[in-house]
Amino acid sequence: MVADINPDAHLWDDLDDCIMGITEEGCAVYDIHKMEMELMKKNDWDWETAAEYVEFNILRAYIGEFTPVHVWPIPENE
Repeated sequence: MVADINPDAHLWDDLDDCIMGITEEGCAVYDIHKMEMELMKKNDWDWETAAEYVEFNILRAYIGEFTPVHVWPIPENE
């Protein structure tokens, strides 16, 4: 999916289900809430542990030109 469009895009391991799109520049766009939920499920973590992991190990990371973008989507009913 993203790698088909931009083979140089950086992706987070085991979080492909949290990708919600791709930027015009070719960066993967991740849903932060889905990332937290996925990490809780895969690692048997509580929400606080997952949120802290995302904040310190993902959101603050810069891994080059095609570093992923992370967003909090606004629910459609609001």
